[in-house]
Amino acid sequence: MIPLLLLSAALAGTPDPGSLAGASLSSPEALAERALQAHPDLAAASARLAAARAEADVAGALPDPMLGVEYMHGMPGATHGDHESGLGLMARQELPLPGVLYARRQAAQAGLVVVQAEQAEVQAALVAELHATWWTLALVRARREVDQSALDRLGELEAVVRARYETGEAGASALVRVDLLREQLALELRMLDVDEAELLAALARAAAVEALEVRTEAPQALPVAGTPEDWLTRAEQARPALAARAAEAEAMRSMAHAARTEGWTMPTVFAGLETGMGGAGELYRVGVELPLALSSGRVGRAMEGAALQRAAQAEAMRRAMVDELRAELSAAHAAWTVAAERAQALQDRLLPQAERALTATLSDYRVGRAPFADLVDAELALLDLERMRLQAATETRVQQARVAGMLGLAPSAL
Repeated sequence: MIPLLLLSAALAGTPDPGSLAGASLSSPEALAERALQAHPDLAAASARLAAARAEADVAGALPDPMLGVEYMHGMPGATHGDHESGLGLMARQELPLPGVLYARRQAAQAGLVVVQAEQAEVQAALVAELHATWWTLALVRARREVDQSALDRLGELEAVVRARYETGEAGASALVRVDLLREQLALELRMLDVDEAELLAALARAAAVEALEVRTEAPQALPVAGTPEDWLTRAEQARPALAARAAEAEAMRSMAHAARTEGWTMPTVFAGLETGMGGAGELYRVGVELPLALSSGRVGRAMEGAALQRAAQAEAMRRAMVDELRAELSAAHAAWTVAAERAQALQDRLLPQAERALTATLSDYRVGRAPFADLVDAELALLDLERMRLQAATETRVQQARVAGMLGLAPSAL
């Protein structure tokens, strides 16, 4: 049995893209749950699965019998001088040998499992993308708050600088520098507005709606959950793409068996009735037809060999995917670990120090014991550290979504 996503959302029923219009969502899980009902890629995967299921339901059905009607006319000849005519009725039925129909059904069912796993992989990729985009949007909004706070502090700084300028204790260059910093921050805030619009559009596109309203909170750092070895073990159990490759190999082996059985010589039985010819009354015919197996065996063996090679290809692809996953999970673990450590260090040590440094420098500047350049440096250092903390916290969330996508799980299942 293929492990599928541990998500409550399913592709049951008719998707209703309009159900998200005007909705206000407050978590990436809520967005993912609802987007899974409307995303075009998942609708396409659902249709493909329905088609595969329909094909599997009729695979291995007995071939339809053939019914023939024949009109016969005899011309006058040496032994008889009259025209003679008659009618014939013939029924034929191909009889697949034991195992042929079963092999067809097994091949179809194995192909259905592949499609189911591929559908789950589409779901996992979409959920991971939605979570990463959500937290990137949360970062942009939190950045706006941090930059706005810095802009407010610049207003206070300008008041101090202007007071010193009016008493002749500071030059006009300090006021110009403050004004320049304000313009730079205002421009960066405008660019954040553009980033937010792009991210909201991306989320709306994933949800298959024209517009979407979401409520986000400032990202908080997450500690690393697990090790690369544990993750790889879970991926081998739950990653739909790995399950799809394993199912594909099994499907190819089933197709190889079906191809081998298709190469067997399958008889056709027939029964018929003829009447009206030569005054002989009714003539009954019963028999068996066997094809001349001139090429069917060779074709069957060739198709079997090709299917077995495709099975070997699928198994090799699965092994390569596991190797690639091992490397990617190790890289994600390292990135997640570093981001969590940075966020913790910034939160606990660097930011408090930067706030104290800014307060002390501002006090010194008021009384002429610190140059204006030191005050600007302290302000920019605090702003940079606040941005770095948000970036590091967001990186832990993005890496969580990335790892969950590689495992085929919802991020909350890590």
